[in-house]
Amino acid sequence: MIPNKTEKQHQRHLEMLRDCRDALVEVGIRPLLSGSALLGTCRDGDLVPWERGIVLIYRAEELAVGRRRKELKKALKRKGFLRITTKQGERQFKFGNWDEVEGMRLLVELPAYYLVGDDYVRRHGSRKRIIPRGFFEREPEEVVLRGETFLCPSPKEEFLRHLYGDWHRVIRVDSGKKYRNKAFMPSGAQ
Repeated sequence: MIPNKTEKQHQRHLEMLRDCRDALVEVGIRPLLSGSALLGTCRDGDLVPWERGIVLIYRAEELAVGRRRKELKKALKRKGFLRITTKQGERQFKFGNWDEVEGMRLLVELPAYYLVGDDYVRRHGSRKRIIPRGFFEREPEEVVLRGETFLCPSPKEEFLRHLYGDWHRVIRVDSGKKYRNKAFMPSGAQ
């Protein structure tokens, strides 16, 4: 059984998420809440209790302007992040920020999505995550998580269906890969 986070861990995870959002905005990048954080907010009104990693996504072209990569790293350090990891390679750039609270490692990932043809793409090693262009180009929606307002792709229900299939169904797993198995995904979902 995957243990739930304590209230202290939940609160620290939200603080990390807020600080990452604020750092991205500070350097001119529009972050969008995604993954399990958006799933939990829309389905349950809170973070998924057992999830250790949460995600803010953005368009890679926003990061490519000027010296934003260096500025973002500096902004994250000013927010108190000492453990900043970056991964880059062919069409990939990702920041990750983590902290350990009460023996549990908490992560906020900031993956960039690249426009490739008609879709935005993020690489996961040899796999790709594809998000239709419209989710990034429509005016984002607002969601409130523990009193904090975040932007998310619009329409959020359609975006969650794209990510998870039957996103209303609670499946207690420790990774999105397990959640996105063929038993729960609609045809055409990524």
